[in-house]
Amino acid sequence: MIVHKESQNWYGAASGYLKLAKDKLNKGEKVFTNIFVKDSMFDQPKKGPVIMVGPGTGVVPFIGFLESWELKSHIAPTHLYFGCRKEGSDYIFKEFLTSAKEKGLLTQLRTAFSREEKSQYVQDLLTEDKE
Repeated sequence: MIVHKESQNWYGAASGYLKLAKDKLNKGEKVFTNIFVKDSMFDQPKKGPVIMVGPGTGVVPFIGFLESWELKSHIAPTHLYFGCRKEGSDYIFKEFLTSAKEKGLLTQLRTAFSREEKSQYVQDLLTEDKE
């Protein structure tokens, strides 16, 4: 990404760069940028079951699936296994995922927290549900 300011070019990754630009620009100044969208060859499953596993590496792509499926009335069984360290501080999408389960977008929501009193990992949940 390139941002132009008075014939000066600044280079950087999007989020960090925009923060840097915000700190260096005066209120009301404009930031011009190019946005490139790459078409993906990936196609979401149209029938299930769909098993999604986020073992502490992130759940955002799966949230995108859930939002898409809500618009398309996706009806296949969907299972999400998600893990992070602490429920209170790291499970930042708890409200969204709980709501998705309540709406029927998720057939099953299984969570594991590795730094809680009952330490558990995603692979433990998968082993429990292996049948």
